Amino acid sequence: MFEVRLSKAAKKNFNKLNEPYKSKVKNSLIKLCNFPDVQEVKAMKGNFTGYYRLRVGDIRVLFFVEKKHNLILVDSIDFRGSVYK
Repeated sequence: MFEVRLSKAAKKNFNKLNEPYKSKVKNSLIKLCNFPDVQEVKAMKGNFTGYYRLRVGDIRVLFFVEKKHNLILVDSIDFRGSVYK
C-alpha cells in the first residue's frame, strides 16, 4: 500500500473545491493507496513524463510515485482546463 501526500498547491486547490467534488476527489485519493490497481490512472507523456493522471469527472489529479518509499506525491488537483498549464 502507498501513502498519499499532497503538495501545498494541491491542498490549496482541493480546499477551493465545492463539497460534492471534494468528496469524490477524497474517495479517489483513498483508492489511490492501492496503486497501480486503480483503473482511472494513466501515465503522462511529453512535458509530464514521470507523472500520472487520475481522472475524477472534470477534475484531474497529477501525481508522481516514489516506489522506493511507497509514497504517492500529489502535485496538482484542478479542473481539466487548468491543471496542465
